[in-house]
Amino acid sequence: MNKKKVISQILVFLIFFIIIIIAILIQNNNIYTETNSFEYANLNINQEELNIFYLDVGQGDSTFITINGYNMLIDSGNDQDGYYIVKF
Repeated sequence: MNKKKVISQILVFLIFFIIIIIAILIQNNNIYTETNSFEYANLNINQEELNIFYLDVGQGDSTFITINGYNMLIDSGNDQDGYYIVKF
């Protein structure tokens, strides 16, 4: 192969690689900045009663339990679902 052809192939590969990296970064950024049409409401729950909330966290479910001022979170889903759990 001549030198110009090798250099052009390397440039095409680098441009393709950069486009893939940018697409991944944009997709990962959208996970944490995505807004939903619904708002998280102030639930005004009675902390002395047993309260059980089932949260949809994508591929699984998360369970949030409160009683007598104590809180328990069971299975919060994947790392990218943490944003929604913390917001709740």
